[in-house]
Amino acid sequence: MKKLFILLALALTATFTSTAQLLWQISRPGTEVPVSYLLGTYHLADYLTVDSLAGITPVIDKVDGVVGEIDFGKASSIEGQMAMATLAAAPADSTLSRVLTPAQLDSLQTILDTYMVGVNVGQLDGMRPAFAGMLIEVARAAEMTGKVSNPIDVMIQTKALEAGKTVTGLETVEQQCEALFGGNIIEQAQSLMWGVSHDSEMKSTSRRIFEAYLHGDLNEILSIIEEDNSMDAAQTDRLIHSRNADWLRLLAGMLPAASLLIVIGAGHIPGEKGILKGLQKLGFDVTPVK
Repeated sequence: MKKLFILLALALTATFTSTAQLLWQISRPGTEVPVSYLLGTYHLADYLTVDSLAGITPVIDKVDGVVGEIDFGKASSIEGQMAMATLAAAPADSTLSRVLTPAQLDSLQTILDTYMVGVNVGQLDGMRPAFAGMLIEVARAAEMTGKVSNPIDVMIQTKALEAGKTVTGLETVEQQCEALFGGNIIEQAQSLMWGVSHDSEMKSTSRRIFEAYLHGDLNEILSIIEEDNSMDAAQTDRLIHSRNADWLRLLAGMLPAASLLIVIGAGHIPGEKGILKGLQKLGFDVTPVK
């Protein structure tokens, strides 16, 4: 569950330090390929806070369009909401009450009572364990950081549309839900209960992620991902590496055609299989924007 928290990158609202490096310029000198930009984000970080650090607004004015992990306009449509609800639902024979023991259900209820007062296990019974874990992580993060009024990814796409820019997603709502909520139900249940039984460690990890993002320390974020022992290599590949590879194939065609602001979770950027290295292997120069 730690890794899911990193990938969802949730709810940061504190004041950022001036040392953070979250915005990168993508170019191919000596060619007519237009300059683009890459922003690492926590998906529910507040727009004004991150903009004050990275200077996003001028970039939106410069580019032809914004590329996010998903198109939030489509995600918020009736069709998008129905797709998410369907993919987050557990098979009838694999509900929480069927894959967790009574003792585990009691432990899960204790965590819900801590972070989501008024929510009981029965209300989540029909959902996949990964979805239940996501709700807990959101609530845990909110307890630490408070409410976010203007989620960064949503606001960037909204401002881009208001400015007459295009908005595109690197994956569909269905593809993202499959990555986050797909996979083996039993493995999801194990990850969920690992997070439940290691609540203090989860809080500590949340703080480490928080501090790493404040300092734009992508290497530290990568270290936290690699230290996670609650998920195996196959799960890591599905949630991070395979998606990175898919996104890079799309970006290889997008970047030569238009100037773009690419907005993705910070956990996808660093590492040998990360987006930065991938763009460099495609022949692009990727440099920090100060």
